[in-house]
Amino acid sequence: QMAEYDRSTNTVTMSVRDITDFIFRDGNAASDGYSVPEEKMLAGARFHRSYEAKLENKGYIPEYRTECVYEYDDGLKVKIQGIADAIHDTKKTLSVCEIKTVSENVHLLSFGSIPKYRAQVYFYAYMIMREKNVKSCVVSLVYHNISRSETNVLDEVLDFEKAESFFAEVLGELHRWLRLYLDHT
Repeated sequence: QMAEYDRSTNTVTMSVRDITDFIFRDGNAASDGYSVPEEKMLAGARFHRSYEAKLENKGYIPEYRTECVYEYDDGLKVKIQGIADAIHDTKKTLSVCEIKTVSENVHLLSFGSIPKYRAQVYFYAYMIMREKNVKSCVVSLVYHNISRSETNVLDEVLDFEKAESFFAEVLGELHRWLRLYLDHT
């Protein structure tokens, strides 16, 4: 179950990941971790932890929780919750980092190569910029290929307006599905 509905407040609660995986589903089951061997998943988790620790040494906050509520014109609300892998907030710059283990050659990937990962980091950036009242943010996707033991860090500067319009567009797309889901339940 990816969404929880509270009739009394007309609010659906969803995670950032459920939203981005659903809207940007790529039809490739293997990329969603269904057929990933356990040792590869464990290696991915180990890399994740070690990279987070490296970031923490540089002043990043790992596993940063954030949430926000979005209200549609018809009164339906979506409470969106998520945990960004790491954020760095100096008074001058906000950075939001997502760490992803992939099977692709990391050096051939661009920032937007895997739309659901870009969407995830954009969502976190928007929610955190909104929470901290910040006008722009550095978003980083850390792509790591376990079998090749290669890492590529891709950064982009994202301003609040662009993040907000991306967020609204994705939630607009989600609205149809939420309506179908609620009519069904």
